Amino acid sequence: MSIGISDEHVELASSLRKWAASLQGIDAVRAAEDDASASYDAIWAAVGEMGVATIALPEALGGGDGTVLDAVVALEACAHELLPGRLLGSVVAGALLARAGVPVPADAVVALSLGSGPVWDAAGATHLLAGSPDRWALVPIDAAVLRASRGLDLSRRFATLDSVDLDGPGAVAAPGLSAELVRRTAITFAAAEAAGVARWCLETAVEYAKVREQFGRKIGSFQAIKHLCAEMLETAEAVTAAAWDVAAAAGDESADEQWAFAADVALVTCFDGAVEVAKSCIQVLGGIGFTFEHDAHLYLRRALSLRGLLGDADEAALRLTDRAVAGVRRRLALDLEGRDDAIRPGLREQVAGVAALPEDQRRTALVETGLLMPHWPAPYGLGADAVQQIVIDEELAAAEVTRPDIVIAAWAVPTILEHGTDEQRERFVRDSLLGDIVWCQL
Repeated sequence: MSIGISDEHVELASSLRKWAASLQGIDAVRAAEDDASASYDAIWAAVGEMGVATIALPEALGGGDGTVLDAVVALEACAHELLPGRLLGSVVAGALLARAGVPVPADAVVALSLGSGPVWDAAGATHLLAGSPDRWALVPIDAAVLRASRGLDLSRRFATLDSVDLDGPGAVAAPGLSAELVRRTAITFAAAEAAGVARWCLETAVEYAKVREQFGRKIGSFQAIKHLCAEMLETAEAVTAAAWDVAAAAGDESADEQWAFAADVALVTCFDGAVEVAKSCIQVLGGIGFTFEHDAHLYLRRALSLRGLLGDADEAALRLTDRAVAGVRRRLALDLEGRDDAIRPGLREQVAGVAALPEDQRRTALVETGLLMPHWPAPYGLGADAVQQIVIDEELAAAEVTRPDIVIAAWAVPTILEHGTDEQRERFVRDSLLGDIVWCQL
């Protein structure tokens, strides 16, 4: 699934994918392959007209007054179509400047330095947001000495920053910004691009595996390809989930530490994950995937570039380890938008009945009520949808009722439910739930 999970976000993503595809960005990338100063002005003009780069900015600043989640849904959709140019850098710079309260001229085109590494989107820029660990400013582009370069990602242009004058004419201080805040903001929005890249690579590989024949069979029927595509799906879903979570955390200004936590998870998960999915896509494509004519290498380049720009995932992993040791956890709360109102009272009463039983009787009660595996079909579960499952989890946790882990039965029994005979279901399902049958994997 994509980052967008609400109906509005799903529709936004679908519309923006179609719009981005209509701009034929990949054709523009190939046409500008050898141009180190390519700024993709025609595409940037279309982005400006659509308002994609300013979705999350306040209306008073000319933005769409949306949320961080709105912006990342848009970024994911545009990355899925490999929209070239300065969209990501502009979204990051815009969010930072809005946070710092720095006014930006309406016709400004802002390049971005993260404090180290390449400058983002220097081609065609009028201003540069740059700084040191705790001192940042928006300066005219002429205040910086830059060397343009054509990097690994052919859809973007970067530059090397030799020097910058943060106190010269036209410089505007950006109070409240720090290297850590800049880095975290960049991770938040770049993770969405990683999700878009991973999704395109997954879809491309799966579609190819369905039609490519070898040895008289579709290659998707081969176990090695099945496993590769399954692993791609698993990784792409993890990338998407981490990208969604860091965006959700960034929107909660009262929980800065939680945002830092989610940003480290995204740094560890999203960029390595996108690279692995892109590489696996090329593997599934086989020979054609290694050609310059196929688009797969352009997505791999975008993924590799994102990973290189955002820093060391190993350091983030160590910070996450320190948090785990200290007992710090990611606090999650989902807004169910009232969809739980009708079902929560009944489920709460049902759970209370289980909680009132002695400990040794609870498992049987969980099985009989369908609460042990609520997503399984009746009579063994409740056929619960996503909202019902969340409510059940919350109510069981509130009542301090722990569901026993049925371990490998959770994998084996669904196969019996879907493909087994009535006799097999009668023999295995209930006893597996009760723990009278224990499964192992050889």
